[in-house]
Amino acid sequence: MLGDDEAASGGKVNTTTMKPRRYIENDYCKGKRVSCIKFHPKRHFLVAMSMIDNMDFDTRSKVQGTSFESHVLILNFMDNHIIKLNYVLETPIEITTIEFHPDNPNVLYGGCFNGQIIVWDITSQDHKVTAETKSKLDVGGGDDDDFAVPGEEQDEKSQSVIKMKHMWLSLLNVSHKNFVGDLAFVPPTINVDKRNLSNGKHTHIISVSEDGIVNIWDTRPIDKETLKNARDFLWKPYLRLELFKQDGSGELGLSRILLSPSQETPTFWAVSDEGDLVLIDWSIKPIQTGDDGPKLAEYVRFTYDTQKENRAALALERSPFYPSLLLTVHNFQFSIWKIDLEEYEKPIFTSAPTYGAHNTCGAFSPTRPGVIFITKTNGIDVWDFLDQSNKPSLVFNIATSPYMYCKFQFHKHFDNKQYMALGDKENGTLFLYEVPANLKLMQENEKENIQKFWDREIQKCKFVIEQRERKKEEYARAKDEDARKKALAEAAKEISEEALMAKELEQEEQYQDLLLKYKAEFKLITDEELEAIQSKKKKK
Repeated sequence: MLGDDEAASGGKVNTTTMKPRRYIENDYCKGKRVSCIKFHPKRHFLVAMSMIDNMDFDTRSKVQGTSFESHVLILNFMDNHIIKLNYVLETPIEITTIEFHPDNPNVLYGGCFNGQIIVWDITSQDHKVTAETKSKLDVGGGDDDDFAVPGEEQDEKSQSVIKMKHMWLSLLNVSHKNFVGDLAFVPPTINVDKRNLSNGKHTHIISVSEDGIVNIWDTRPIDKETLKNARDFLWKPYLRLELFKQDGSGELGLSRILLSPSQETPTFWAVSDEGDLVLIDWSIKPIQTGDDGPKLAEYVRFTYDTQKENRAALALERSPFYPSLLLTVHNFQFSIWKIDLEEYEKPIFTSAPTYGAHNTCGAFSPTRPGVIFITKTNGIDVWDFLDQSNKPSLVFNIATSPYMYCKFQFHKHFDNKQYMALGDKENGTLFLYEVPANLKLMQENEKENIQKFWDREIQKCKFVIEQRERKKEEYARAKDEDARKKALAEAAKEISEEALMAKELEQEEQYQDLLLKYKAEFKLITDEELEAIQSKKKKK
């Protein structure tokens, strides 16, 4: 892993090393917002960047459904001073997210603003817009070839930018109803299609959106040679999931998705358009909801409690050092989740609120277990948990335009450099930062110390669980005691009322006897009447 061979150096961050290389092209980037950045999985000096038009909500609402010209740029940063444009991938629809095929990185998948999935193949001669001879540029002849990069082996002056058309586009009416939020390949350890096994290859890709739909696509038919003989092929999802909230309040839209490369269960983690962390299981079978009702499946296995927001979660990352820790980034804070902590549905750590700006993205450091990078509209916050956890250890207010997306390169270069790419909001600019040594090189015993830190946070959570159970028991006991006291009071009240009534009756009888006595003395009644009244009382 990066930084393992070097000792960490102390002192403050050298801000001169935080001066980025940047790329901006007026023909393609002006007025654009960077929507996604992905590093090439094999050619470690290539990075792809997608863009959308930079519009506010009101403007976007007025032009909803309108198609805008857009491009995906593949850039080469092999030169230590400048970034060069190698490929321009044309698209009739704005691209919100992109993903390289892990087995064949010549193929790039994109999620569109209208919900479709688009595919490019860099090696396809049939989809090249600008013609180049093989003497100038060897673009490769098979699916297993890597990108042929202009300027890598030939003279720079003899090379030019290559434009490519898209190879295929998914069928519109079976795609998403809203923009594609994220794409992720299903690990080869999972067989999505039991009748047509993956055989250790990445054969399916998952797309999510805020429309409450999850589509799983079979990528095997999307091959340049296969499609030559199947021009009428209609690309549809292999599996389509309709998600609903567990509380029954409506559809569950997703904004980010996360799978583990070695997982064997048909599940994935995701964050919703309201900031909830959920676990989805696509193997659950639909059940009949009524005699004539539709068959629905409860694909959502868990919903973790979080602060409700009016904006989708901005990032979902897994710690490269602690696989059970997940990072979610929200408008004004980020949260750390321990997904194997039973009976606890809240984050084990929530950051202090961000002031003066709002968050836009975030990621774990690939080489330091205790460092998290959070991008904001005015710069970058660096949280170093070896230093402190109540506020950022470093704040870089270096953004001339808000950073909207960030991505680390998980690769160890021969010179031990670590790169972080950021995309801005105003002019589609890519910033490539070389991470300083302080934030790149692992400190002595850092992994063990950070593990202890998270263990303490977990102990706090377990204490909360124990206290919660104890308080429930105390509340139940107090409730039972209150009910017992209330019953005794009611019984005592009934007894006292009966005694009072008996006393009143006794006093009334004494009064009546005294009244008869005086009536007889004063000859108000005769002796016969007195005897009749007395005999009547005796009978009662």
